Amino acid sequence: MTDQQPTALVKAKGNIEKSVDLSSELIHAMGMTPEQFSRIAINSLVRNPDLAECNQKTLQVAIMTCAQDGLIPDGVQAGLVPFNSKVQYIPMYPGLLTLARDAIPNISIAVKAIFRGDEWEYEEGLNPKLIHRPVQLDSDVTVAKTWENLVAVYAIAKYPGSNWPEFEVMSKADLEFHKKTYVRALKGPWSHPVNAVAMGKKTVLLRLLKRLPRRGNLANALAREEEQFGDDFNIPEEAPNPKDTAGEVIDQTDNVETKDATTENDQTNEAERIDESVAEAATIDPGVL
Repeated sequence: MTDQQPTALVKAKGNIEKSVDLSSELIHAMGMTPEQFSRIAINSLVRNPDLAECNQKTLQVAIMTCAQDGLIPDGVQAGLVPFNSKVQYIPMYPGLLTLARDAIPNISIAVKAIFRGDEWEYEEGLNPKLIHRPVQLDSDVTVAKTWENLVAVYAIAKYPGSNWPEFEVMSKADLEFHKKTYVRALKGPWSHPVNAVAMGKKTVLLRLLKRLPRRGNLANALAREEEQFGDDFNIPEEAPNPKDTAGEVIDQTDNVETKDATTENDQTNEAERIDESVAEAATIDPGVL
């Protein structure tokens, strides 16, 4: 830590608190207090002090955008990532699952990884089929859930009114092609043996979500992903700092509690205030995910 970082951290903490105050109504709509949200965001800052060295306007925009999407910047639902001296707000796959469950009532949605030793069967056509039997817990075979042992990932959703589940499957070869073609950063979660699995889950989930109804915060989050990264979520050539938060995110459980809702007028007014602040900020470069 440099001599200037303690002062920078204090300033960044103040900027987080200002952003949280501007987003207080949206944060209350998430079922938590601004103080709770602020503590979580400040913990992200403490874990990754490089955020304090970034353009502070982009830090404020990242915090407000996170609240606007109804996610928590805890490194699980969403991450704050320093890149090119700016702070990137990155929704993670558990956060996207939360948004999908909030946007589509009674939807059943999950994203899973298939590892070496699992039994699985996949067919397309008039009678599509997806069967996955993981290695049993009492089995003598122990397989680490790492990129090395990954076979495939899939996302599956069933919502009222649909005749059959929607699902998307990507083999490890598909993910390798995606990574080789679009992920140009030399450092980051795709280079980590466990985090790369989580990135594979996010990739297949995004493909599935494109086919589902887009509503509420989910529609906003997907539109933002496509605006920043394009249809294939292209990655910039410059490598991020290896200390970036996204490189530290590990796979988490898919089960996320849903959030309470506030009145539509309150959300609309708060969103308009945040949109005005976002519009004033400089354009954020595409991130590392």
